This record gives sequence, structure tokens and C-alpha cells, in this order.
Amino acid sequence: MNKSSVASTADEAKSVGSTCRSILISGVGGQGTILASRLIAQAAILAGWNARTAETIGMAQRGGSVLGHVRCFEGWEKAPLSALISPGKADLLIGFEPAETLRALPYLKPQGTVITSTSPIIPAANFFATSAESDGYQPQQVVDWLTNLSGQEPGFRLIRLDGQQICAELESPKVLNTVLLGAAAASGALGLGLKLLEEALRELVSSAYLDVNLRALHRGWEQG
Repeated sequence: MNKSSVASTADEAKSVGSTCRSILISGVGGQGTILASRLIAQAAILAGWNARTAETIGMAQRGGSVLGHVRCFEGWEKAPLSALISPGKADLLIGFEPAETLRALPYLKPQGTVITSTSPIIPAANFFATSAESDGYQPQQVVDWLTNLSGQEPGFRLIRLDGQQICAELESPKVLNTVLLGAAAASGALGLGLKLLEEALRELVSSAYLDVNLRALHRGWEQG
């Protein structure tokens, strides 16, 4: 990348504040949460910031809970002591699945921003439960809880997307991560603009999948 392109992308970055900006990504294995963390970190570096990332993975297989922690800061004197975000400290929560979004909600700071897909991933145990044992996973109920909680003090900003529908329109089930990143950029809560994320995609995503991911990014931007 030449110096002029670095300058133009850096101009897109919004101030991360006096300390750092903390972004938590919540989903399940196989949804692309780790790539989303790396894309945010790369975009932050392109903007001239520093970034630290970490993942906490509930299972080593697809379907387990995954949390991605990204902390962006302007100078090493402002660097957080840990890449892990403490409860109540996340500026932005990006949820790939409604129950995982609700599970991660304690990490959000008061009046933070939540961007979530409303499309569920049904737990395997749900298929084996009888009506006498459990009513099973009710994703709409979870979305309703999130909506109600967002309106209670101190509250938080909630942006909802039908991830499954958007991915179907793009004819790819694997671009939910870039759809949500586009919405996060449009919301202003991410502090990184569209051009920075586009450049990060070009650097980290294979050319075979670049076009659909760029389209997904723009589709999310329209939704945010």
C-alpha cells in the first residue's frame, strides 16, 4: 500500500477515545467469528492504530461458543493490560446468533452498541428434548428479551439483522461475518470506515472469496 492510500484510509478512522475501543464478537464455532476479529484488527492497523486480539473458545469443534476480543488503541502508552475484555467494558458487541448475543451481554458497557443477527443456530440438544423436558430453544423469545433490555436503564443501542436472509440473497452462507462488520461500520460504533474494512478484506481473504465478501460488507453497511 502506498503512502497516499494509507493517508486516505486513516482519514476514515474515528477517534478511539482517551484509552481504547473494545469490541466483543460472540458466536459459535464455524461462523467466522475469528476472521471477523482479525479483519477489525487489520483495519485498525491500516488506520494507524494498534490492536490486540484474543479468543475464548468453548469447544474445539463447530457449534461451541466463541468470543473474540479486539482492543484498538492509538498509542502504546494507552495500551490495555490484557487483550481480554472485562465485563461491562465492551463499547460494541457484535453477535452472530441471538442466544450468544444475550450470553455475552454482561460484557457490554452501559449505553454501548449491540449489533446482532436474529437468525438462530439450534443447539443439537434441542433435537433430542421432549416437550415434557423442555420447550426447547425459542429464538424469537431471545430477540424479544434483547429488545426489552435495550430499552431499560441504562440501556443500549440495538441493531438487528436477519443474517440468514441476507446470506441467502448473497447466495453464500459463509459471509455473515462481513455482513455484520459492514453494519458495525455504518453504525459508527466500530470507529472504522468501509474503505478500511475493504482493504483488510483484500489483505486477509482469498481472491476466490473476495468479491462475495465485499458485496456482503456493502450489504451490511446498507443495513446498519
